[in-house]
Amino acid sequence: MSGMGPVRAKKRLGQNFLVNPAVAARIVAESAIGPDDDALEIGPGMGALTRPLSAAARTVTAVEVDPALADYLRGEFAGSGNVTVVCGDILDYDLAGAYPPGGAVPAVISNLPYYITTPIIFKVLESGVPIKSMTLMVQSEVADRLLAPPGTKEYGVLTVTAAYHCKISKVMDVHPHSFSPQPGVGSTVLRFVPWDRGGLDAADIDLFRDVVRAAFGMRRKTVANALRGYRGRAMGGAAVLGALDGAGIDGGRRGETLSLPEFIALANRMHGG
Repeated sequence: MSGMGPVRAKKRLGQNFLVNPAVAARIVAESAIGPDDDALEIGPGMGALTRPLSAAARTVTAVEVDPALADYLRGEFAGSGNVTVVCGDILDYDLAGAYPPGGAVPAVISNLPYYITTPIIFKVLESGVPIKSMTLMVQSEVADRLLAPPGTKEYGVLTVTAAYHCKISKVMDVHPHSFSPQPGVGSTVLRFVPWDRGGLDAADIDLFRDVVRAAFGMRRKTVANALRGYRGRAMGGAAVLGALDGAGIDGGRRGETLSLPEFIALANRMHGG
C-alpha cells in the first residue's frame, strides 16, 4: 500500500498508516485487551489496529481527527456492532464525560501521531479518568525519554510525570517498512499500566507538576536555584533549602538526578511549607 488507498495520508496530520497486519495483531495481543474490555483507540487511521481490536474487545471507541478517515472507518465497520467512530481531536475530547466514575474503564491503544505524542499522553494521564492500560506506538526517541533513568540526558519532565501515573515497559520496536508512507524515524511500542504507589502520592498534584517542570526548566542549575521561582512566585532561599533538607535532598544536585520518590517527597515538603 502506498498511502494512496481510500484516503491519502496527510503530512500536516502526521499520518503514517500502519500497514503490517502481523504487527497490528501483536500490538493488540500485547495490550491484553479482552472480551470484557472497552478499548479507546486514538487516531485509528485506516483501521489497522481497529480490526483486531474489534475482534478482541467488547467495544471500541475510535477517535479520528480526519473527517475523510472517519467516514471511511464508519463504512468499514458499519456491520461490526461494537465499533463507534468519533470524528474529533483527542485533545478536545471529553474523556471524563465519555468515561464517568463508576462506568467503563478504558484500555487505550494507539499508533500516535508523532508530532503531538506528548500532549496526548499528558491528556490521558492527567484527565482524572482511570484507565486499565495504554499500549502506544511512539517515536523511538520518545520511548527512550519515557524509559530513561535519572541522571541521563533523556530523563526529563515527560519521564517523571508519566512514571508518576504508570509503570512503563517496552513491548517491541517496529521498522519503518511497516508504515505507509514510511516515517523517517524508528517506532517503539510501549505499555503503560497504572500502579499502586503504596502511599507515595503527591499531596498537591499541580504543585508536583510545577516542581518537576521547574527542576528541569534550566538543567544546568542546581535544584535549589531552579526552585526559587517555582510556580512563577518567589520562594526564599531558606524556604527552598528547608524543603530540600526535609526531603533529604542535597540542594547542590541538579534536577535531572532526582528520582520520582524524591520529587514527590520534595513537592510534599513544599506543600507543607
